[in-house]
Amino acid sequence: MNQKELKELMPELGDLLYVHAQRMGFSDPREDVSVIWDLAVHEVSALLYLLGTKPSRVKAYGHDFSANGVKDFVSLKMLFPGHVAAHVDITWWYPQKVRRMVIAGKKAMAIWDDQEAEYKLQLHKKWVEDGARARLGRVSLISVPSCEPLRKELQHFIECCEKRKPPLTDGRNGLAVTGVVLGLVVVAPLALRLLPKLLFGIHPLDVVSFLIVSLLMLGVAILANWLPARRTALLDPVRTLRNE
Repeated sequence: MNQKELKELMPELGDLLYVHAQRMGFSDPREDVSVIWDLAVHEVSALLYLLGTKPSRVKAYGHDFSANGVKDFVSLKMLFPGHVAAHVDITWWYPQKVRRMVIAGKKAMAIWDDQEAEYKLQLHKKWVEDGARARLGRVSLISVPSCEPLRKELQHFIECCEKRKPPLTDGRNGLAVTGVVLGLVVVAPLALRLLPKLLFGIHPLDVVSFLIVSLLMLGVAILANWLPARRTALLDPVRTLRNE
């Protein structure tokens, strides 16, 4: 995906609402890694670059249709700051090769279809007026020259080395992508499996209960520090030293 053209178009979309990305096709199932590590890292990296921030919540649902112990169909859900929702579908079990991303805003929507020969980028002027009426505007087809992704990536790498400029995706971006994927495949599933065994009558995703408990613990910590400090402040240092 040529993220630069899509990112330059995003200001025309207005306040962002959601992103729906699809990276699907039909290929031999892998046994060493799941479809998340094979395909999702591309979409996660694109989302971090396009939105310019990291998700606050991540969740994944997967299936093992190959029955080899590795997830080959996964749906990812992420929530970014500003209540921007992202949904990513990835699989090795799909009859067609799909590389598609839709970014919806309050003023317009953008579609990137990497399988299109010429007009890979589309701008749809569609919005909802006063929360009640759907408005349809013009559709702009934007021609994006086709290129070999690996060649363009190497050209960008050489340019950054020659001009000493930071790349579009540096080591920090790679670390952030790895962190998000680890949250999807390790932390979130582990928490959802362990928490129900430790909780009684509370859902593991009950935000209100966890918020109340967190505020209660914060209040206890403040009191535990404030009361001894207050008592100490009321003591006469001269008398204390004399008694010692």
